[in-house]
Amino acid sequence: MEMMSNSLRRAWVRLALFAAGGMVAMSAQAGVLTGTFSALLASPGGITSDGGATVNDTPLLVSDSNLAIGDGIHANDGPGGFVDTQIGAYMLAGEYITFGGADARIQLHVSAGSQDDRGTSDPMDDILMTGYLSSGADRARYVLSGLNIVGELITGFTVTGSGFDDPTNLADLIAFDASTPDTITIFLDTMKLTPSARGAFYAGGDLNISFQTCIQSSPGCGLPVVNPMPEPGSLALVAIALAGAPLWRRRQAARLTAP
Repeated sequence: MEMMSNSLRRAWVRLALFAAGGMVAMSAQAGVLTGTFSALLASPGGITSDGGATVNDTPLLVSDSNLAIGDGIHANDGPGGFVDTQIGAYMLAGEYITFGGADARIQLHVSAGSQDDRGTSDPMDDILMTGYLSSGADRARYVLSGLNIVGELITGFTVTGSGFDDPTNLADLIAFDASTPDTITIFLDTMKLTPSARGAFYAGGDLNISFQTCIQSSPGCGLPVVNPMPEPGSLALVAIALAGAPLWRRRQAARLTAP
């Protein structure tokens, strides 16, 4: 029994250490984005104009680099005297990408660049999209890279928003790969905006993307995040194995002493 108790104690100590190690690598709310970043706007299927009446199917690929986090990106013809950018030339009035908040938040506003009125006079029947088009599996998107939080490593994100009819899960609009933690992709071709009773001009969608991070100097930061606590089934298997150990030893001893 004493041997069994010692075995159990050692097993639970190992589980506790495993849990503690996993907790170190778990994500926490992020600090503040600093420095500069780069941005790419890709619309491989072209873009629409005149509210979607005209489609220019020439693939669009524009980029900006060394943009100040504090400036973000705004429509070049929008109010406010913001810095003009290559991407801003293709934004509709009022559209923007900005950075702020204590949780390294990206704030994105998009407007309706494509309107399908469904053949009715009711604006609430309209299907409103951004006007950026995909080409097969190559999706229209913003790619923001060079994102940096001093002393922290980006490990994930959360997203909230408003003004979208589809997708219902806004996380489907975001792609993040932990192997390139300074980069995030925002898909534009599947954004379906909620119609406005005042018309398509007043419709718009807002995304708030908050980063999760770990402290780079912490043990486990940068390693894959694993479930720190074993599932109940795994614990049951451990208990069964520990309970069977004395029986196995008795059988081994019996074999050795048998005539």
